[in-house]
Amino acid sequence: MSDAPIVHVLLAAGASRRMGRPKGLLAFGEGTLIEHRLAASLASRVDETLVVLGHDADRLAPIVERFANEHASASRIRCVTNPRPDDGQTTSTQCAVRALPDDAVAFVNSPLDYPGVTAADIDHVIDAWRSHSAGNRPSIATARHDGRRGRPTLFARACFAELLALAPDASVRALLERDPARVLDVDSPNPYILDDMDTPDDYREWLERLGLSGAEDEWRS
Repeated sequence: MSDAPIVHVLLAAGASRRMGRPKGLLAFGEGTLIEHRLAASLASRVDETLVVLGHDADRLAPIVERFANEHASASRIRCVTNPRPDDGQTTSTQCAVRALPDDAVAFVNSPLDYPGVTAADIDHVIDAWRSHSAGNRPSIATARHDGRRGRPTLFARACFAELLALAPDASVRALLERDPARVLDVDSPNPYILDDMDTPDDYREWLERLGLSGAEDEWRS
């Protein structure tokens, strides 16, 4: 924590079409995928977790609220709803930017379907960014493994207006290519930062990778 807040933005608005069922409700260890990701966020040093919901918000929001209350962290977890999630993930990031605290200096962006992103990965990117002097910090910092960029990615306040100006079909990741000089690549030992989870086969593979229990036909609500 610090006097200059950094927020973890957890993007959970997608329709999960390739999975066939809502990813956030997937049984994942002792809870659901969204709880798995929230636990990592709370274990990190971010000042707040902002969950962007869209599809299945009516089912996911109560889980987020219950999780926050059970962990005495209601003040650190907040939901915002993207009213047009089908317009693309960029619109979810833009909803988050509009909902950030006025004094937030940066946010760490992480889609729900990257279950291998840990609290240590979030903190590692933040610490690398903060290791630069306040007037010389990069606009973007992103985790990288074996020369490949993954998640999470930090966007400093200098990027907020640029993110809001993106077209709905533009990729937030395109900002990393516009000016490479402003991007800090943060090398990570964790290979799981590179991979998302889109299909039932991916789901089974992730459970095996992380040594977690789950059930392909069991969904929690």
